[in-house]
Amino acid sequence: MQTLRYAAPQRQIHAPAAMTTKPLSGLASRVVKAPGSLLSWLDPLQGTAGAGDPTIPGALRPPTPPSQTPLPPAAGQAPGATRTTLAIPGLSQTVAPLQPITAWLSSGDRTSLVNANNPLTPLGAAAATAPTGSTARAGVAAPPLLKNRIVVQWKAGSSSSQRNAALQGLRNLAKTSSGRNNAIQSRLMDRLGQGAVETITLPDGVSVATALASYRKRGDIAGAEEDLVVERQATANDSFYASGGQLWGMYSGDSPTAVGGSGTTNSFGSQAELAWAAGHTGSSSTVVGVIDEGIDYTHPDLYLNIWLNPGEIRALSFHTSLTDSNGDGLITFRDLNDSSNQAFVSDINLNGRIDAGDLLRDKRWADGRDGDGNGLLDDLVGWDFYNNSNDPFRPGDGDNHGTHVAGTIGGIGGNGIGVAGMNWTVQLMALKFLGPGGGYISGAVAATDYFANMTLSHDVDYGGKAQYVGTNNSWGGGGFSNSLSNAITNGAKVGNLFIAAAGNSASNNDVTAGFPANYSTSAALGWDAVVSVASITSSGALSSFSNYGPTTVDLGAPGSGIISTVAGGGYANYSGTSMATPHVTGALALLAASYPKATPQELLQALYGGTAATTSLQGLTRTGGRLDVQAAMKLLAASQGQPPGDGGGGDGGGGNTATYSLSAPASAVDEGGAVGFNLS
Repeated sequence: MQTLRYAAPQRQIHAPAAMTTKPLSGLASRVVKAPGSLLSWLDPLQGTAGAGDPTIPGALRPPTPPSQTPLPPAAGQAPGATRTTLAIPGLSQTVAPLQPITAWLSSGDRTSLVNANNPLTPLGAAAATAPTGSTARAGVAAPPLLKNRIVVQWKAGSSSSQRNAALQGLRNLAKTSSGRNNAIQSRLMDRLGQGAVETITLPDGVSVATALASYRKRGDIAGAEEDLVVERQATANDSFYASGGQLWGMYSGDSPTAVGGSGTTNSFGSQAELAWAAGHTGSSSTVVGVIDEGIDYTHPDLYLNIWLNPGEIRALSFHTSLTDSNGDGLITFRDLNDSSNQAFVSDINLNGRIDAGDLLRDKRWADGRDGDGNGLLDDLVGWDFYNNSNDPFRPGDGDNHGTHVAGTIGGIGGNGIGVAGMNWTVQLMALKFLGPGGGYISGAVAATDYFANMTLSHDVDYGGKAQYVGTNNSWGGGGFSNSLSNAITNGAKVGNLFIAAAGNSASNNDVTAGFPANYSTSAALGWDAVVSVASITSSGALSSFSNYGPTTVDLGAPGSGIISTVAGGGYANYSGTSMATPHVTGALALLAASYPKATPQELLQALYGGTAATTSLQGLTRTGGRLDVQAAMKLLAASQGQPPGDGGGGDGGGGNTATYSLSAPASAVDEGGAVGFNLS
């Protein structure tokens, strides 16, 4: 019997603001992908992208986190006692100025994290008290980001010489040689008749207003806007929970058939355990982008589910010698941890498994070449747009928020430790654009464009072996950006969904607009690829912090007291619409894994149509309901002409049968007593 350990609820994080308007009708058919994609991260002055550049404000490094704080035991437990223990046998499977964007992370609270392999080992840091609204992070000193950048959308046909000449004009104004520019010009943008999106770090002495006025006079640009800073607006909360119902967001109401026993019964959960019981546990062919902080790709509950770039892999000299051990048509970390591939990998970080940290430090894999021809060297597992690096996990940056989001979407299930995500099997693409001091909207644009171009290259074009569903966006605030709106629309044209948090201001998004969740692709495409998510509590109430909107927020999902993975191999409880959003993203990925032929529009119809009517959400969200992934699965099955338990796709899905049991001591569940969990 393997043990699934939960750290006690630690710290609550109130996540981002957002909103959107969307009709349910008029959904168009999915756009067929065109072959080949090329993301060019052009730097005419400094050469191609590589390691983080200290001359870029976003590349500043924070100091080492302070000393660690042990986890206090629950009432009645001995010092260092394990808080919650669940046991699962292992799963067998082989241009207006922008306003600041907010990541909504806590500060001034105590953070204690627990090592998955040794629950008595403290991994967290004691944070000094910081005032509400401070940019300080627990354990991380946040360097300020300079507000000295603009984003320019060039018209089609513009050249690097034109971009450089425009920048030189700014230099001439200030009589300086400083300043730099980076441009994104992807093949998708070319096909859509769009010019490059350029980010410009202004020369010393040139103001944002002066630069915008200079560029807006040009006839070869489509627009220019300020690249303002993403600023964390914190709400501290030191609540600790001794025991009980810690993974409630995955629970069900045990109807019509009880699963998981009384200890896992919560009708306001996402009903994920019902979907699991029907054989829907995800697929390694399903890809989700996490646009956020970085993801701890070494985490024992995540390392198998980190995305591996097929374009870079195919360019390796030994690619044809690698073994697809689970027969999914892809090479993933599940294959690299199989003995059949041991000659091609090394456990460089000595943690007993093969993870992204090993590959990024192995010159056989990170060979210094642009294997997929997208202008980014060795982007094996994603990209760090904050530091301009191929390594999307920076322990010094914290990266807890992005790791927490990732665990809810795709924490490994059946491995005997930690948590189970909505998808036990999935591929998580790490798209880091937030650092300890925040980030820039241009980073979110680049991340959205990156995922869309990977979709173009590796979804339908790559033999239909991978399905790139969309991106999770647990951040928000600020104003409208043409650049990001265009990037979201471009992604929707190749089938990408954009799932965003509704916000934590307890305000009506119909009255006060928030972004990115207020973006919509309806006008451009006839259907809306943006999903806005509110947060509910374990009792079904709208979370006290959650935004709402009768026409601008789509549905609610579990977001209060959510336990998930955090950097350093630990777990913590966070709260916020940031936590609700990955439940919905994970549900859409689970639907896509079970029914890979479903269009994005069909996924959304099932998601919205399957929501469970909820009193607290009536008149406050567009559907008036909360996430019910099993109901959505049944609706999608009907639309695909298949029975609900026969998705026809996915690892552990599509009619495969497996039996698991889940048990917990009385202290671990709300209702008390041992529970049985049969998944078949």
